[in-house]
Amino acid sequence: MTENLFLENFKKLLLQQDFEAITPECFFRVENPVLYAICLQNDNPQKQIISNLYEQLDQFYCQRLICIFISTDNEIPLLYEHTQNDTYFFVTWHYNIENKTLTAAPEAPTKIFGIEKILKKAVSGDVSSAYTPTEIQEHQKPLVTYAIFGICAVLMLYAILSGEKDLLLDAFCTSDIGVFVDKEYYRLFTAMFFHTGIMHIAANSIYLFYFGTRAELLLGHFRYLVFYILCGLCGSVASVCLSGYPAVGASGAIFGILGGMLVAVKRYGSHYTGMNSATMLLLATSALLMGFLDMGVDNFAHLGGFFCGLLLFFAMTKNREN
Repeated sequence: MTENLFLENFKKLLLQQDFEAITPECFFRVENPVLYAICLQNDNPQKQIISNLYEQLDQFYCQRLICIFISTDNEIPLLYEHTQNDTYFFVTWHYNIENKTLTAAPEAPTKIFGIEKILKKAVSGDVSSAYTPTEIQEHQKPLVTYAIFGICAVLMLYAILSGEKDLLLDAFCTSDIGVFVDKEYYRLFTAMFFHTGIMHIAANSIYLFYFGTRAELLLGHFRYLVFYILCGLCGSVASVCLSGYPAVGASGAIFGILGGMLVAVKRYGSHYTGMNSATMLLLATSALLMGFLDMGVDNFAHLGGFFCGLLLFFAMTKNREN
């Protein structure tokens, strides 16, 4: 492989991984609290760009700049520099195209943010087009998400207007007695569409519309419906097996979507999720931890749905990247 082809492949892969091009030879990506910069030329204009990025860290809401200068020229000195307060790191990498080996200065890291993996893909020619689902290309609406919300809203409205809210809660909720003793397995399914009140359905709907619509566009209508139901069922099963108390709500499925979006942001970048991976991880972690501060929250349903979402979204999108 020629050097020019290798560099072109590398640039394409950086753009697919949510890096932005400042110049044809300089790229950056914000991953709070770190700002990553990749340079392919070590000249004064590139150095000035990096200097400007460092001075503007606060504007990116970052606390640290990590800059990697990548070269195929073995005669360029290998450098590893950083400030005393560790707010700035600069490292030089030599990449040998023929041997597919990476060399850095002593004590300098050779694994940073998966950049070393991108180099291997570039030299092997593994440059597939960016993942763009058919649903996004055709600008289709997230109809399944709308339908799920509609079902939950109609049930909630009927419960309030009919005055049979308590009866419906008792009929639809999950519980160890209802499932294991009475063998009413349908409760594992119905519980994910009923809520205890307006605030309950409102809180879940915020997550559903922000993340559910994005998950549906990534997975497609049918896959998303299967994904949502399976995450909800896993949440219900975890609730029945580990909690046993009567519970209702779409939280298991919602947290499944959060888990799926964590996979999505790592795989496709923030373009499809609206958040970078650090922000997405912080949101998911805080949402899980907040549940433990409220005695009325079914945390086992949250955890069951969340881990199901992680694994299921990974499996559903693994063979669709290309």
